[in-house]
Amino acid sequence: MSELKSSKPRSRWWARWWVWAVAAVAVALPVGAWSAVAALSPEPFNLRGELTLGPAAHVRNGPVGCKGGKGYEDITEGTQVTVSSAAGEVLAVGELGNSAWLGSTLTCRFRFMVPNVPDGHDIYQVEVSRRGPVPVPADQAIAGRAALTLG
Repeated sequence: MSELKSSKPRSRWWARWWVWAVAAVAVALPVGAWSAVAALSPEPFNLRGELTLGPAAHVRNGPVGCKGGKGYEDITEGTQVTVSSAAGEVLAVGELGNSAWLGSTLTCRFRFMVPNVPDGHDIYQVEVSRRGPVPVPADQAIAGRAALTLG
């Protein structure tokens, strides 16, 4: 008797499965690696704080807010605030915001906000105008408690 041979080729399900598995891994690895890098990359934050301009700065109280005088004329609403790394690399730039006259202490307080400051530094150097950088620890910078004084 002769053996009957099927004219149908044998199914190679394992070969198709293997091709799909390799394709899935080829797609998943780059996506997974990108996700891991994105998760480890710190999110930027808005550094908020206050600058107090002291009485020695000859503060001028105006009809709206206050500003510096006699050598401190550069300290006014809109003055540039620069945030740098400890190595001096500029990270972000903002400006002095609204000012308030504090008559009891003869000082002027400016609030400021610098947007999109990269996280991941231990110390941030905050400089108003060109008055020299002031080191602010990361925990204070992130919490919005950067406190600067002039004059």
